[in-house]
Amino acid sequence: MASQSSVWSKLGVLSHDNGVALIKRQLNKQQQQLIGYHPRPVVNSAYHIIFSRQMVGNEHLVNQINDQIKANQHLFSADLQKIQRQWKRCTD
Repeated sequence: MASQSSVWSKLGVLSHDNGVALIKRQLNKQQQQLIGYHPRPVVNSAYHIIFSRQMVGNEHLVNQINDQIKANQHLFSADLQKIQRQWKRCTD
C-alpha cells in the first residue's frame, strides 16, 4: 500500500472543466486514460450578479439571466436546486 504522502502527491483538486482542459493540453491519449475524477464536486460555489436599479435595461438583463437559469435547471446539482427552491419560497 502506498504511503499517504505519496497518494496526496498524485492528487489534484480542480474544477471538472479546468481539469479536463489541463489533461487534454498536457497529456497524450494513453496518459489521459489513466486520469479519473470524483463525480461529486469538492466545493460548490454560489455566484451573484449585481445590477444597478437605476440603469436602464438592467431589468431586462436580469430577466434574460433568470430565463437561462430556468431553462438549464437540469445542469444544476440537487443541492443547488434545493437551495433555489427554498429561496423562491422566501421571495414569492
